[in-house]
Amino acid sequence: MSRILCIALLVLTGPLVATDAHAQAPGIQLGGATPQGDTAFVVANTDTQRFFAVHDAKGPSLTAGEAVTVIVRAEGRVRILVRGQFGWVPKAALSATPPPAPVAPSPDQPPPG
Repeated sequence: MSRILCIALLVLTGPLVATDAHAQAPGIQLGGATPQGDTAFVVANTDTQRFFAVHDAKGPSLTAGEAVTVIVRAEGRVRILVRGQFGWVPKAALSATPPPAPVAPSPDQPPPG
């Protein structure tokens, strides 16, 4: 009987313990947040915040031109996923347009140096 009770308890409380990919610090509500999933590109080298309202919790550092996955947009900021880590950046730190491809040297040009 106790085995069935334990299984039932796990089934009922499992969703309460699990966290979403865009989970925040306890007590933070993001009204009007819109789930995304598209790719964006970093405009300039940028540091991220791990949580929306906790400014001293640093997230991953981003490099200009790096591709990130947009998780959610809310209140002028964007929750991103990059290299298996999450962070928040200002909306202006990202662009929908990929950076230009590097130009290959001409075969007629001598090598640098």
